[in-house]
Amino acid sequence: MKKIFIVIFNVMACLVAMFMVTGCNHLREVPDTEETLQIFVWKAGYGTDWCDALIETFQEQDWVKEKYPNLNILKTYSDAITFASSRLSAGERNTFDLIFSAPMQTFYGENGAVIDLTEVVYNSEVPGEGILYKDKINQSYKFSSRYIDVNNPNAEKYYCVPWAGGMGGIIYNEDILNQFNVKIPNTTDELLAVCETIMQNKGQNNGKYNKGYSFIQASDAVEYFEYLFPIWWAQYEGSQG
Repeated sequence: MKKIFIVIFNVMACLVAMFMVTGCNHLREVPDTEETLQIFVWKAGYGTDWCDALIETFQEQDWVKEKYPNLNILKTYSDAITFASSRLSAGERNTFDLIFSAPMQTFYGENGAVIDLTEVVYNSEVPGEGILYKDKINQSYKFSSRYIDVNNPNAEKYYCVPWAGGMGGIIYNEDILNQFNVKIPNTTDELLAVCETIMQNKGQNNGKYNKGYSFIQASDAVEYFEYLFPIWWAQYEGSQG
């Protein structure tokens, strides 16, 4: 298992919402053995219970018990955005085998720090299920996970697999919409009209609800608003477009 660097990322980031306190300044020393599996999980808002459950289920598999009777799994959780990339940048000094993180395409490719998963994962059979991983995975996720080799753009290559899916959207203030007798917008034109109404009626109702701002969001999550754009684009262009 050692020295198999796998980057797993949020494919939903490509479709809906792109999804590491400060990264450690040292690399952990761990046994470089076939029965040592070191995992890193980026705490991207999904918690970590899901990973603990996966590890427990994995350890209970008969084939795992037979092949790795002394399996030792080490896990590290962090919300530091640079944790995974700094490990992969360390090359052979990196000790993590399995990384759940954001996209890191700079480490993909023939000379990258992560391995080609095309055969070992995508074209392999899911244990005990009689189906290939590439046929079981949601096909739109599979499509978005492809690695495009400029020298061979038609090759079906993969260096990552999806591990989480977020949901993006807008939460509206029903009081304001009711106050100005406007309906929930379904198109961008209708949304713009609602925004204009809100701005033009700043201070109404003693300013209790309406400060004249059409949108408000957390200052440390500005990029989240961009997640809406692909959805609006798809509505106008069609999913194929």
